[in-house]
Amino acid sequence: MSIPFPSSILLARVGAGAVVSGLLLLGSLLWPVSENLLTDAAVVSTRVTDRNGHLLREMTGEGRGRPVALDEVHPATIAALVAVEDRAFFHHSGVDFRALGRAFWTNLRNRSIVSGGSTLTMQVARTLRGRIRRGWGDKLAEMHLAIRIERQLTKKQILSLWLNRVNFGNEAYGIEAASRLYFGKSAADLTIPESAYLVGLPQSPSRLNPFRHPERALNRQKRVLQAMEETHRLSAVDRAHLESMPISLMRPQSVFRAPHLVRYLTGSAGTPAPEVRTTLDLHLQTAVEEMMRGHIYRLYGHEATNAAAVVLDNRTGDVLAYVGSVDFWNERNGGQNDGIRMLRQPGSALKPFTYAYALASGRYTPASVLPDIALNVPEAGGAFSPENYDRREHGPAPLRTALACSYNIPAVRIGREIGTPALLNAYRQAGLTSLKGSPEFYGAGLTLGNGEVRLIELARAYAGLARGGTLPRIRFEGYRITADRDTLYQSVAPGISNGISPEIAYLITDILSDPAAREPAFGRGGPLELPFPCAVKTGTSKDYRDNWAVGYTPRHTVAVWAGNFDGRPMQWVSGVSGAGPLLKSIFLMLGSGGDFPQPVGIVTAVVCPLSGMRPGAYCPTSQGEIFAAGTVPSRTCNVHR
Repeated sequence: MSIPFPSSILLARVGAGAVVSGLLLLGSLLWPVSENLLTDAAVVSTRVTDRNGHLLREMTGEGRGRPVALDEVHPATIAALVAVEDRAFFHHSGVDFRALGRAFWTNLRNRSIVSGGSTLTMQVARTLRGRIRRGWGDKLAEMHLAIRIERQLTKKQILSLWLNRVNFGNEAYGIEAASRLYFGKSAADLTIPESAYLVGLPQSPSRLNPFRHPERALNRQKRVLQAMEETHRLSAVDRAHLESMPISLMRPQSVFRAPHLVRYLTGSAGTPAPEVRTTLDLHLQTAVEEMMRGHIYRLYGHEATNAAAVVLDNRTGDVLAYVGSVDFWNERNGGQNDGIRMLRQPGSALKPFTYAYALASGRYTPASVLPDIALNVPEAGGAFSPENYDRREHGPAPLRTALACSYNIPAVRIGREIGTPALLNAYRQAGLTSLKGSPEFYGAGLTLGNGEVRLIELARAYAGLARGGTLPRIRFEGYRITADRDTLYQSVAPGISNGISPEIAYLITDILSDPAAREPAFGRGGPLELPFPCAVKTGTSKDYRDNWAVGYTPRHTVAVWAGNFDGRPMQWVSGVSGAGPLLKSIFLMLGSGGDFPQPVGIVTAVVCPLSGMRPGAYCPTSQGEIFAAGTVPSRTCNVHR
């Protein structure tokens, strides 16, 4: 026997379920949207620019995106947006039911989805959900989220979300990214026709793609201007006039300048940023690249295929030019290798730091006479007999001449006297921190550059000489703008002592900038001589595998490497003939940095050039020389009698 279910109980249960459902719906509408979701930009691309704001590279990732504040957007853009997309925007609470009804009726008559009836808030909800399908279930979810957004944000904040998150096509998200992509300007500088043009694109970014379907995009712009007339934002005359104005689109470009530096900066850890403003000077960068291509072209017959160059501002440590190879895209010659950061043997480019240590000891002066005669050095791996580049011995040579002419034998003698452990420590303090081996590993060949260093640290070490004994902190960035629009500046840090006094640094500088002292080995008027004060040194590694040229004025330091990334030797290409001419070309473009400032501890005295002592009665000649105070020779020449 069945027992009938009382209708009153059924109604009670239905009513209870409705109440519970209603409470759950109300609670869900009151539930706040995550603050992390309500950020201005879903996609933030990184624009890497030079020191003057010229674009080097835009790292798009999932798309281009540049957050912009609402008050930085042209008012006409907002007027056009509201007119064409949601005329009741300032009056509804997230959902416009009248618009939804009209859309339902229109779609029913056309038997397809012609109009969505979505408010601007619902469109924002769609971008937050990442919805692709256009079903009624999705529409209900958008309505639900739109109401929650309206409860949490102001109308201005909702407009800001729309303008920063909506897809404008061609991977441009947000009005600022779209404005820069299509018109090459900021959204604040858009004209009314341009604003109407952009505002129309998000309706269907693919179908209205300006680069593929320009006529469709223009027809959509006319519809936006018509909506502005219908909402009394424009008169009929103004609307007709604006429709007739031409739209000048920027052609899409793939910009990738200074690729080695851009890759280094975007690959290193740091705060995610819409813009990274580098210290690079794009004009200088481009000029160095062009000079390098022409120079290496002339060296192809000598089996030299690549080069690298870096330019520093001595005052700030700013990297003004950074060219890691001749052609970044040349796979055959290893163009994507970064010649500025690779480890290679610098040859004689380390000798100035050997002589700086010797001068600092007080036992030597620029006038000291060094024996350039045959030398046999016992090493753990066998005897080592250094040879000069010209395979000749020059007898007694003043220290000034020995350094300026880059004689090997005197440098090895000095290095042995200092001792490899002390010399290695001096090199590291001078900025050559890549020399990580033990003293026994390098042996007596350390002063001849048998250790491996990077071009960037060699440039920094020479900049330390130019600055009178303080190493600059290398700066690649001026600042970066974070996703929260904070600007993080990279301040110019104080210099670090390199263990070389201003007086000793000046003596080395004076020798390296003395063309007369360099003449016995290099002649006059060659790649190392410039029409203004410039200290220059070259280096060539064993078997002509690498050659280097480093120089500095009071204002700039330039370091150049030439060779092959695979280590193949070049055909008789030395630092003078390989890297030297490129160094000179760069300095001629940079121009004079003025005279090197002389520190107070420098004095001048007359000496006999053959003995380095005070001239005696029988000395046939004498010449002036500079000394650190307290090191002027006191003895009289005993060579001439």
